[in-house]
Amino acid sequence: LPAIAEKGDAIGRIEGEALWPERYSLPDLERTRRTVGSYVWSALYQQRPTPPEGGMFKRGWFGVSEIPAECRRAVRYWDKAGTEGGGDYSVGLLLAEHENRFYVVDVRRGQWSSEQRRREQRQAAEEDSGRFPPYTIWEEQDPGSSGKETAEWTVKQLAGYDVRIDKVTGDKQTRARPVAAQAEVGNLKIVPGRWNKDFLDEVTAFPFGTHDDQVDGASSAFNKLDRKALKLTVQKY
Repeated sequence: LPAIAEKGDAIGRIEGEALWPERYSLPDLERTRRTVGSYVWSALYQQRPTPPEGGMFKRGWFGVSEIPAECRRAVRYWDKAGTEGGGDYSVGLLLAEHENRFYVVDVRRGQWSSEQRRREQRQAAEEDSGRFPPYTIWEEQDPGSSGKETAEWTVKQLAGYDVRIDKVTGDKQTRARPVAAQAEVGNLKIVPGRWNKDFLDEVTAFPFGTHDDQVDGASSAFNKLDRKALKLTVQKY
């Protein structure tokens, strides 16, 4: 039971009412909330692992916007899962950049077999490359020899496209911080699509949510796209 009642309280309390006011009054609970912060308050006192406004990413940071017509530079990053019909999702997230603003253009996500995933990758490459020149495909390489073999297979099946393999280092939260910083100042937009709700639900639950595949896709795509932008800037000047 949450320390402070929320809408639809399980035991019929009025919203904002303390659970045990004789022991912990509402002013006491509010002082505790300010002291421990939103993460701890939500998890330990409200019995919810993440606050409704989000964890590392806040829902209000994401504006929905059509991508500018002149936007021409994009990365599709693939974070693969190995189990069909269960476990983690395979995600291919398309991120584009225009004038230092970043747009999540599309998210392909599913619990696919290897063959289904290959078809999705090929179809995405065909659609993306005609829309965004230059366009780069990145794929995360899983550890071990099997991960290397799978990555090599992807490069072969996508012959004719600019395909790169990413050997990921560092923890997920560290990798997500750069794109979270851009989202916080309003530089990360999402293009309208059926995937919007699932994307926002996952990123705002991060790092406490059940899945983080779309977060990995967004953070990795941003890191690749942003580094490329920096490189181009250096070459220009």
